[in-house]
Amino acid sequence: MGNRTRPERENLVKYALIMRKIVFVAAVFAMFSALAQSEEFEEGDYFELDRWSLGVASALELPQGGAHFNRKAGLAIRCGYAIDDFWNLEAMGEWCENRYALSAGALWLWWGYERLDPFFTFGLKDWIKTDWGAYLGIGTFWHIDDHWSLRADITPMLGVEDGCNMIYSFTLGIQRSW
Repeated sequence: MGNRTRPERENLVKYALIMRKIVFVAAVFAMFSALAQSEEFEEGDYFELDRWSLGVASALELPQGGAHFNRKAGLAIRCGYAIDDFWNLEAMGEWCENRYALSAGALWLWWGYERLDPFFTFGLKDWIKTDWGAYLGIGTFWHIDDHWSLRADITPMLGVEDGCNMIYSFTLGIQRSW
């Protein structure tokens, strides 16, 4: 932060945290605004259970390029909503040792073949008190039956808090759709 005094640096950190929260809330608001524009939402079946999913996964975080934390393994919990056959909205909470993250994103299910269902994922992730940024990744579902699926994701996140650093996230888990 250059030749700034300690109070100036502390104020910059406070403003950065405020901006982080504003951007994250704006992203979540934009996601739910997109949901509100869909025909299904207007018809009122957004409370139908068959559109919702819940999953749990093991997570491995590999920071690169100056990220201020070490490799960590942990647990991720996801909640999703299927807008249609191709688009899902999703929120995720992640815990890795002493770090926590919240993310809001979308899945684009671009091609499905019986049990194999690959997707692109994108959104914003906020590592509380560490870093935040946008992510773009790829993953796949392996559908065990109509309700249960195995899920694997690889999502690099470009951090914006402390310079340009990458945090690679690998998750493997199970998901229940209703």
